[in-house]
Amino acid sequence: MIALLGAALANGGPDAWTQPTPVGDARPDGTVRTRLASERLEVRFGVDFDRVHATATYRLVNDGAPETVRYAVPLLGEKPPTPTLTLDGKAVACALEPLPKAIPLFADTYEMFDPVAERVCVASLAVPSGASTLVLDVVEEPFHESWSTSKDLHAGVADRDWVWMLAPAGSWKGTVDTLDVVLDPGALGDRVQPKTAGFERREGRWVLHREKVDLAAAQPLHVHLAVADMDRQAIVLGMAKRGFWMKPVSARASSTLAAQGGNRYDAANVFDADPSTAWCEGVEGSGKGSWLEIRFAPPTHIEDLPVYVRMGPGPLAMAVIPGYAKSASAWAGNGRVRELKVSTCDGKTSDTVAVAVADDWKAGLVTHRFGGSFKDDTMPTAMAEVVTKPWMQEQVEACVRVELTGVVDGGKWADTCISELLFWPETF
Repeated sequence: MIALLGAALANGGPDAWTQPTPVGDARPDGTVRTRLASERLEVRFGVDFDRVHATATYRLVNDGAPETVRYAVPLLGEKPPTPTLTLDGKAVACALEPLPKAIPLFADTYEMFDPVAERVCVASLAVPSGASTLVLDVVEEPFHESWSTSKDLHAGVADRDWVWMLAPAGSWKGTVDTLDVVLDPGALGDRVQPKTAGFERREGRWVLHREKVDLAAAQPLHVHLAVADMDRQAIVLGMAKRGFWMKPVSARASSTLAAQGGNRYDAANVFDADPSTAWCEGVEGSGKGSWLEIRFAPPTHIEDLPVYVRMGPGPLAMAVIPGYAKSASAWAGNGRVRELKVSTCDGKTSDTVAVAVADDWKAGLVTHRFGGSFKDDTMPTAMAEVVTKPWMQEQVEACVRVELTGVVDGGKWADTCISELLFWPETF
């Protein structure tokens, strides 16, 4: 299964066209008098490799009387992002419309599919005489070709590709005087790798400058995001903050350690995406036999879920930071989990999960899949099916219970803690 969720073809142009260009867009029919003098594209990447923020600034020149231009930005995906447009600093509304004929995206990176744009965001530009400035701002999702989608745990296993079409802007009459592109890798650093020729590295950014460019004939800009080696703990916590997975609504525990100083050890700490907080059991001894129950709200909008989840019950994934990850001393000083019994809250099915306890408190996250994979065509375990099916298909709460069946004693304190405990439908 291939997912194309929320990606954009970006660049827009006047859509009064009569014939296709070599790269799949369309040529203007000559009725638009305004020309595009220059384009400056600034692209910002960051820790969240599922989001790319692009801002294109166009300098328009109209040598005649003011004119109204119907302007269109081709978009991809079931739920594409809505671009923000301003003309000379004033916001311009943009509305989604279907395309009478899909626009293909030509790129040499996609072996299993040929993405096409089937919709455009259309705006009416009141272009004045002389020079004016049009700004297109969009936050989009890079392409992800794998058996997964970009909203599951293993997003970091598959690299990304970000593509920016130049051709739509080439629908303006003539060539552009200058094309400038600046890529800011942000926290991704060297993982941002331009595949388009001509980029130079300057002060930590990638820069491209061209003159007298025919955008209508230009191939798309292509940037590869080599994120497969990213820190899995950072991936999981970052995506948990974005709330793509099963959303916890409440948690209760068999016992809870009393607050000490400014620290609280409530059950809800296990799903706050903050490893410096934790649930700690409050019984005498190691805490073996203590338990947590977490309830999850059904998705509000099925269409917002990753494609593979909408298909039906699938594998269930779990991630746990099996200790108190506030500091090295808290990690080593408190008890840590080495085995969990995971069950539905009604006790109808359960699995026992061995947990590998890391010595490094900064990278202590452990992941587990309750059987099955769409990739190898195997079925999910009963545990996975009874949790994901009612949650997704029947739109009712899901409830998961975890019991501490094995612990590693703390070096200083007897209490056993869990910093994070997350569940979600998963593919690999």
